[in-house]
Amino acid sequence: MRTITILLLLIPLINGCKKEDSSTSVTSVSPVFHIDLQASFQNDSVRVSVDQNKLFAGTITTSLILSLATSISPSVTVGAHDIKVEIFNQSVQADTTINVSDTITLAINYNRTSKIISFKTYPFALMYR
Repeated sequence: MRTITILLLLIPLINGCKKEDSSTSVTSVSPVFHIDLQASFQNDSVRVSVDQNKLFAGTITTSLILSLATSISPSVTVGAHDIKVEIFNQSVQADTTINVSDTITLAINYNRTSKIISFKTYPFALMYR
């Protein structure tokens, strides 16, 4: 009786372990990529381009509570991407190349005193609350 009970419990488990058809499995996942324009933007006219494609253009101001002016989540492929940031009313621009893999956040900050745009990458999405 005990053997029959064990077999009855194992049959659904065995049937549930089917081999996956490799022709229908997903082999690549689009990365999650965030660009966060963070500190020291004050009514600045900004343009952000990715691989020479304009991604964002607008006037932004950093929220002092969040230390965030705006966040952008473009669709990109895995690999290297050229990022260019222009602040027109300050006559400042900077560029960088980043390698996007699974999840990455590119934080962009502006130092108004030295007129320097800086870039920092994180392997995760930043949370603003």
